[in-house]
Amino acid sequence: MSGLVGRDLVMTTQYAKEIVVAGCKVKLTIREAIAGQWAAQGTIYCGTGDNLKETSFTTETCPSGEEAERKALGEAGRLIGGHN
Repeated sequence: MSGLVGRDLVMTTQYAKEIVVAGCKVKLTIREAIAGQWAAQGTIYCGTGDNLKETSFTTETCPSGEEAERKALGEAGRLIGGHN
């Protein structure tokens, strides 16, 4: 037996996605922030070379990973719209 009890085990649930929105690369990490609540962190990369701009953001917590992902995609779209 390992000697570990349930409360000593820390399980992190998360997944990552990379997508392109309006020509900008968007990297998202969606994770369970606290029990039953999810949040997404994202980084947007727009432009090339000396004109590359990087913008990071975090969503508020949501009851599901899917909802956190939807909020993150909406925020990415809003921020990318500001880059044009």
